[in-house]
Amino acid sequence: MLTVNNITKKYELKTVLSHVSFTVQKGERAALFGPNGCGKTTLIKIISGEERADQGTVQFTPPGIKWFYLPQLKKFPVGKTLEQYLVPGNVEQLHAEKELAVIAQALSLHPENDALQQTFDQLLALLGEPDQDPAVVADVLWQVGLAGMAYDTPVTHLSGGQQTRLMLAKMVLSKPEFLILDEPTNDLDEMMLGWLEDWLRAFPGGILFVSHDRVFLNRIATRFIELDRRTHQASLFEGNYDDWLQRRAAAEGAAIGAWNRQRSEIRQLKNAVEHTRQIARFRKGGKADSGDKFAKGYFANRSRGTIRRAKQLEERLETLKTEKKLDKPGQFWRIKMAFDQMTETGDQVLILDQLSVGYAEAALIRGIDLRLTRGKICALSGKNGSGKTTLIKTIMGGLPPLAGEVGLAQT
Repeated sequence: MLTVNNITKKYELKTVLSHVSFTVQKGERAALFGPNGCGKTTLIKIISGEERADQGTVQFTPPGIKWFYLPQLKKFPVGKTLEQYLVPGNVEQLHAEKELAVIAQALSLHPENDALQQTFDQLLALLGEPDQDPAVVADVLWQVGLAGMAYDTPVTHLSGGQQTRLMLAKMVLSKPEFLILDEPTNDLDEMMLGWLEDWLRAFPGGILFVSHDRVFLNRIATRFIELDRRTHQASLFEGNYDDWLQRRAAAEGAAIGAWNRQRSEIRQLKNAVEHTRQIARFRKGGKADSGDKFAKGYFANRSRGTIRRAKQLEERLETLKTEKKLDKPGQFWRIKMAFDQMTETGDQVLILDQLSVGYAEAALIRGIDLRLTRGKICALSGKNGSGKTTLIKTIMGGLPPLAGEVGLAQT
């Protein structure tokens, strides 16, 4: 379904991807995996046509396959309503027809441009879409928890979690054959995560996705495409996240073992070189002074042989220290955090007194009372759209409270 062949991408002098190749077949759920900054989102954008590779090709098979891309950063046109986003009307169809003509002309001049071809295919698919059945739209909105949302609600008025749900509703309604998902679990609550896992496991097509959610990876992924931050290349592994962890632990253990063995060998060679040099110096300065001509020749030959042996050991040592030197295995998945020394606050860190938060037209949460003392940890949970982010913004001073008071300790 998807073939990525020899993709290379650089930004100025920095290499992000180097000769990356892999395939994703029907029924496979491939997790694009690696530490932050290894090029996952860049590769996703190249595959979806948002960016161009410096080298390599991306091919969907068959060419007219219908695929859906869910980006990490959700962007919606200002003023577009929920209905306009889910069910493109005549205006969108007309715009697509005009854009298709422009893209077709550009493609005739640059037939090798993969991004133009993918845009052309998407527009063609949009024009071929039949009108959505209102009952089907309503059912999908119910599945993603947006059943009570008015169709004329501006998309930009939705919370982050609701916008992700809306894009997932669009995904279902578009009836794709292949999915490209960049952090699909962002902003989703537990209920919606469960729905998404069930839907993806039942999806018959191919899936390429990026996620940092360990539970989600373990439940969804059938194979891993791991990007290496040092080599910028991809390695493939079949199995789920637990399988990958075992493989990674074994690989790290083998790498550390090889590095330790080389260090030990280098130490031994250094000692052998020094010992051999001492023997050569002894034979040259001691036995070679004898008046016996036979002894002189014998020890001279032995001395030359010892020196050759020492040089051979030195050459081997130099090779180990340069050409064949193993770098100390790094632990790229360890987070290192350091906080500057902070002035200790009083015992009361946060006080919420009959706090109500929301916007002028509606309160999302009312009557919150909280006393958070130093050293305690409070988890804020709730469904998407229930007001979690609004509460945080109010506590931090980004939004004024509708009622009540916020007391935040100052350092």
